[in-house]
Amino acid sequence: MGEADEILRLETLLKSLFPQLSIHRSKAEYLEIMNSKATKSKAIRFMQQKLGITSEHIVAFGDNFNDLDMLQYVGFGVAMANAPDEIKAAASYVTASNNEDGIALVLNKLFP
Repeated sequence: MGEADEILRLETLLKSLFPQLSIHRSKAEYLEIMNSKATKSKAIRFMQQKLGITSEHIVAFGDNFNDLDMLQYVGFGVAMANAPDEIKAAASYVTASNNEDGIALVLNKLFP
């Protein structure tokens, strides 16, 4: 946790020093550092193999940089309205914000 500009600088530095790690901002002021094998897309891939389904049949919701790989991996990646522009651009669809029932709105459209 820290100031947004300092977190951004630290993220860039740490990614260059430790490319084997998964380093992402989950909010402007938060920096997550994990083993590169512990990503959301890899967790989804694991479950997908267990369930015998393809990524085209998976919907995922995200609102920040730690969700980017997941949104790009699934068949239908949904960004929340409060997500950064880069996340919205990577998503298949943008819904209302977390505070405006964005997930429920999409699920009600997909599964009436």
